[in-house]
Amino acid sequence: VSALPQRNPKEHLSHCLGGTFDLFNDLEVPAFSLKPELLVIKSQLEGHGFDKVLLAGSGTSFICIGNGEPPFLPGLALYPAKFIRRQKDAWYA
Repeated sequence: VSALPQRNPKEHLSHCLGGTFDLFNDLEVPAFSLKPELLVIKSQLEGHGFDKVLLAGSGTSFICIGNGEPPFLPGLALYPAKFIRRQKDAWYA
């Protein structure tokens, strides 16, 4: 537990409410220590131009944000997704 980053929840909430999203997953530290190959995969994904790469949950998948070019990695399945956005006080078009 001492290896986990110490984060101030109020600071992150303040950033979020201000429009800046601090994306992180505190489970990355223990997951990477148990399965170092996950860190290798994350590094490979980061090296392909994504703005942010996060371990999802406790390590079942990665979330890659941005316009990176997905690498070919054996056993890797890719599921592209796009955010659905709407204008303030309007329904989705």
